[in-house]
Amino acid sequence: MGISQYDKENMLEIINGKGDWFTAHVIRFIDKVWWKADSTNKIILRTAFPDVVEAYEEWHQHYMWDEPE
Repeated sequence: MGISQYDKENMLEIINGKGDWFTAHVIRFIDKVWWKADSTNKIILRTAFPDVVEAYEEWHQHYMWDEPE
């Protein structure tokens, strides 16, 4: 399953509830469970949704550490 450029560029809006397409639901699910999941469950998520997990992690890293413009 891939993730669109739109989803990558609008991750925060999607996490905050925008969108009713499947990938938007997956993104919100990952956001809710990722930081509570043990390593086994993270492997399962990565296997099922590798592109979405990668995009979420990249977004989260930039969202948390980039300075506002």
